[in-house]
Amino acid sequence: MIDVIFKREDGKLVSFTVKGHAGFAEYNKDIVCSAVSVLAYAIINGVTDVLKFDAKYEVSEGYA
Repeated sequence: MIDVIFKREDGKLVSFTVKGHAGFAEYNKDIVCSAVSVLAYAIINGVTDVLKFDAKYEVSEGYA
């Protein structure tokens, strides 16, 4: 299962965590995991490259 956890402070989104695997298909063929990974990377790139925030992030297998 994929869990997405959003953290708020004073009503504002300050961080998010994505962890787990979808289990939709075998390793390296799971389109659900791929879709979630793409969205997580898009958010990270949007915050760091487009908005130019110096945001800390960590990405590893099954975790962002």
